[in-house]
Amino acid sequence: MNKDTSELEAISRLTQIAQRIGMVWGKSDENGTQFLGKIYDLAFNTQQRDLTISQKNGEVILNLQSGQVQTNKLTPQILQTFEDVNTQIDKILAKSQTQQIDLQR
Repeated sequence: MNKDTSELEAISRLTQIAQRIGMVWGKSDENGTQFLGKIYDLAFNTQQRDLTISQKNGEVILNLQSGQVQTNKLTPQILQTFEDVNTQIDKILAKSQTQQIDLQR
C-alpha cells in the first residue's frame, strides 16, 4: 500500500512539473502543448487532460489519457531530473522578476 501511495505521489508531482515546463517552454497549437527537451519530450492537452512524457528514443515513461494512467520505468532518478528542471524554472523566473524590478526603477 505504501508503494502504491508513493507511486501515486510521484506521478502527481511529475504531472505538475511537466505542466509547468510546458507552460514556460512549450509550444502550443490546436492539438495542445509540446516541449522537446534534451532527454525527455512532453505533450499535453489541457482540455482533454492528456499528458505523455517520453524519452528521446520514443519510450513512453508516463501516459495519462482519459483518466487512465500508464507508467513505464518511472524511477526516482526521472522524478529528480524533473525536480531539478523545476528548480531551474524557479531561478529563471526569479531572475526575470529581479530584472523587471530593476527596469522599473
